[in-house]
Amino acid sequence: MENIKIPPLYCPFPGAIHQNVATAQEQTNKWVRRFHLLPDESAYRRFRAAQFPRMSARTRPHASPEIFQIIANFYTWLFIFDDYCEDLGINKQDELMPALHSRSLAILRGEKPTHGDAPLVQALADIRQRVEPHASSGWMDRFTSNMKDYLQALVWQAANHTQGITPDLATYLKMRPFLTTAYLCFDWIEIEVNKEMELPNQVRANKTVQKLRLCGSFPVKVAA
Repeated sequence: MENIKIPPLYCPFPGAIHQNVATAQEQTNKWVRRFHLLPDESAYRRFRAAQFPRMSARTRPHASPEIFQIIANFYTWLFIFDDYCEDLGINKQDELMPALHSRSLAILRGEKPTHGDAPLVQALADIRQRVEPHASSGWMDRFTSNMKDYLQALVWQAANHTQGITPDLATYLKMRPFLTTAYLCFDWIEIEVNKEMELPNQVRANKTVQKLRLCGSFPVKVAA
């Protein structure tokens, strides 16, 4: 077999990490417990060991402390939410997804959480409330739309598990950016920078910008 040489990964940006990473880790641990997002102590121990906020600290090293903490909580929410929905699909309980997904989208559209809402929904409501002062209505609409695409991709993935379907490569690669939440994560760039520096809609619709968005999702969908 021919040896394949993998060239070194070139990155033009110096490595950096947010100075508040330790504080964010402590706050996120408390936040996850406050909303009862994990089932037992064993899950909490695994969660603490994973140190999810470090990913936020690496990808958002220059965000303000407040924005950084919101993003760290949201990324954590995504990991837990994604695992929960994946387990539903694997265990062929995907019929439980529609209600959870519907309430998640309703919360992002501005509805208030109720005592009957699942912990994941209540935690998402907390994130929305905290980001709202920093977000324009246009940003919230785009973020909600990208969340909808992500949730639809989760339903597609769960149906594949339930029905024993292996999608063809072209279909899988088309759905992969939504499953990796790449586009949801890209949305936070504008929150991190400043809501007054959002791209105009005509720029977003530009074919080159759309291609850059797709290319930006590629490393995520390969690595995730």
